[in-house]
Amino acid sequence: MNSNNTVKIVIVSAFIVLLSIIGWLLVERFKMQDEKEELIENTEQLETEIKQLETELTTMQDEISRKDLELEEKNKLIEEKDKELAKKRRQIDEMKKQGKINAKQAEEYLAQINNMQSTIKRYEAEIEQLKNQLAEITTEKEMVTKEKEMVENKNQQLSQEKDALQGKVNVAAILKAANFRYVNVKNSGKESDAEEEFKAGRLNKLKVQFSILDNAVAATGNKDIFVQIINPDGSIARDIRSASGTFSFEGNEAPYTFRESINYERTTTRVTVIYQPANQKFIKGNLKVRVFADGFQIGESSLNVK
Repeated sequence: MNSNNTVKIVIVSAFIVLLSIIGWLLVERFKMQDEKEELIENTEQLETEIKQLETELTTMQDEISRKDLELEEKNKLIEEKDKELAKKRRQIDEMKKQGKINAKQAEEYLAQINNMQSTIKRYEAEIEQLKNQLAEITTEKEMVTKEKEMVENKNQQLSQEKDALQGKVNVAAILKAANFRYVNVKNSGKESDAEEEFKAGRLNKLKVQFSILDNAVAATGNKDIFVQIINPDGSIARDIRSASGTFSFEGNEAPYTFRESINYERTTTRVTVIYQPANQKFIKGNLKVRVFADGFQIGESSLNVK
């Protein structure tokens, strides 16, 4: 009676621990999902801000180009007025020497020269103002450029954080194969997992069982489970009944011994394959079993065939 109570207590305790682990996994999953959504929202906001800054920079560059053009035009006008002023002075000096103008005419010409000089000074003042405006716009552009670089750096950092978080989610979602069990299936149908049964001369068929463990964050639905039986010499074994093939693993095509389809619902799922060598003979040595799903190796075990 005491033994039965102890077993019950152990089972209940294990069940409570299992529920706690599942609860923790669910909390972590929702936490990572919230962090991922927040990072995506922040990234989108930063991308919008970057676009606005790029538009602002383009506008500033257009304004700088326009101011440069205005400066160029004003400088040309000053050059033309300077030439015209010099020409007028030469004409007046020549007329004075030849006695072709009187005092009144000279006064009129001097008034024209003074007007031209005033125009030149106005142009020079406008050029100075344009230079100041250009300097302000250039400084503002440099500040916006630095701000854009800071936003881009922050956006890159957020993208890296998002990728890292996604990596954690992906790792957490990888299935695990465990609780391997080996059974000798005799021609009579009798099964035994006694140690003395795993001798090359006694083995006829080998039943391999393992569990795909429950995972609160893994994707549900149909999944292909690939099993490799690896001979002691390192070759991938072929079963006498199974149509072997290949599957994608780490960018290459890898051979498999068995392919089993399961409907995974985030609960522990038991998988069973029965292996009989193609030549109907087991080889002495370390027989390995590797299990793959979703492009990952999710479990490995071995059996020493004596």
